[in-house]
Amino acid sequence: MKNLKCLLAFVLMLTLALSLCACGGEEAPAAEAPVVTEAPAVTEAPAEETAAPTEAEGGYTVTVVDETGNPIAGAMVQLCKDACVPGMTDAEGVAKFSLPEDEYKVSFLALPAGYTYVNETQEFHFADGSMELTITLKAAE
Repeated sequence: MKNLKCLLAFVLMLTLALSLCACGGEEAPAAEAPVVTEAPAVTEAPAEETAAPTEAEGGYTVTVVDETGNPIAGAMVQLCKDACVPGMTDAEGVAKFSLPEDEYKVSFLALPAGYTYVNETQEFHFADGSMELTITLKAAE
């Protein structure tokens, strides 16, 4: 029953994220970061998003850690350009995306319970030419 609740919560969050992306408008930054109390049991993206990248595509990696460098699982992140693609960090704090090389912004859909941003930045970008990004969160006070 607990796994069913987690799956339902994940599906609802994914539906909300996709609905917001479909609107086509920019959202105003949230005053507070959303919080997920439990990591959903389903951590895999749909098959079309997990296919191995071709030579024309790149594999983007977002790693989420705490201030001591420990991985944070269950953080919902999204890569956005013209549309947004959501993903969730695994036990190693890593979310992988098979997307064509481009300039994507990275933002959180939900932070795990007990974490917040290290600074006021709620939108992140890959360094020039980089396909890997590490984001540090801090324990909420």
